[in-house]
Amino acid sequence: GGEFFDINHLPLSLIERVDFLTDGASATYGSQAVAGVANIITRKGFEGFEVGANYFDASNRAGSMSFAAGVRGERGTFNLYGSYYQQTRNDRSDFDWMLARIGGDPATSQLVSTTGQPGSYVRAVTDPATGDIRRLNSNTVADPNCASGGGIVRGTRCVMDFTDQVSIIPEERRTALFSEMSYALNERVELYSEAHFASNRVRRTQGPGLFQNGLVNDGSILIPGDHPFNFFVADATAPAGIRYVDPASWDNSIHTGVDLVCVSRPLGAEYNGEGNAEDRQVELGYWRALGGARVDIAGGWKLDTWYQYAAGDRDYKTVFN
Repeated sequence: GGEFFDINHLPLSLIERVDFLTDGASATYGSQAVAGVANIITRKGFEGFEVGANYFDASNRAGSMSFAAGVRGERGTFNLYGSYYQQTRNDRSDFDWMLARIGGDPATSQLVSTTGQPGSYVRAVTDPATGDIRRLNSNTVADPNCASGGGIVRGTRCVMDFTDQVSIIPEERRTALFSEMSYALNERVELYSEAHFASNRVRRTQGPGLFQNGLVNDGSILIPGDHPFNFFVADATAPAGIRYVDPASWDNSIHTGVDLVCVSRPLGAEYNGEGNAEDRQVELGYWRALGGARVDIAGGWKLDTWYQYAAGDRDYKTVFN
C-alpha cells in the first residue's frame, strides 16, 4: 500500500459501481493506464438509510456488514458510509486436489523446503589472513537424526514439509468509514468537507525462515570442530568431505572434529502451519480529512479551494501464538 491507493480502504456501501475501460487510456490517466483502467464510481448525495450484510461459507468463511445514511436539507447534505469485512484463511493443506497434484510422496513433493530442522552439514574453512569463514564446495550430509527429529531425508539433505509455508487466502479484517458534507452559506458560497478512516489487518501463515545472522560469510551457522556434539570428521575418500561417526564409536585418540556449516531452519516444522507458533501480520491504517469552499465569482468565474490532510501507516510484524 505504499505506492498505490488500497481500494480496501473504501467502505463497500460507498461504491455505486465499477467501470472498466479495456482500451489504453494513458492520455487521460497516465502511463500506468496503457492496458486499461478500472474506475470506481462512488455514491453522491445519497438520501435515506440502507443496511446490507452477506455471509459466505466455502473453503473459508467470509462475511460483511455495511450501511449508508444520508440526509438532504434546503442548504446542505450529509452522508455517512461504513462497512466491516472479515474472512478466515486457507492454507495449501485445506485443498486435497492441491496436495494430490504437487504434494504426496516426500521424495517427489514440490511442497518441501531445501533446508529443514534438523539440518544438513558441509565443511567450513577459515581464511587465516582475514578470519572470513565460508563453506567449501564439498559433500553435504544430512543430520543423522533427521527422520527421528521430524525432518525428511531427501538425497544428501534434511528437508521439511513446507506445505503450509504461507496462506493461499489470508485471514483479513477490514473496517472503513467515510463521511461527506456540504452546506450553502448563501447563493454564492458553498462549504464542503470529507472525512475518511480505514483499518485493515491481514494475518497469514508464515513458515519458519532461514537463520541468516551466523558467523559464516553467508550468515549460516558455524559449528566448530571442538564442539562437544560435533561428531563429523574429515572424509579421506572425498576432497574437503565430511563423515559422521556414531558417538558410541567416537575415540578422542583417533577422531578429530572438523568445522562445519549448518544449513538449517532452527525453527522447524512445529512453527509451520495455521494455529501454530508463527504468523505474519500486516496492519494498515489510513486517515484523511478535507475541507473546502466553492465560490461563484462575477463574470462566470468560479473559485474552488480546499485543504486536505491524509496519512497512512503500515505495521509489519511476526506474531507468535
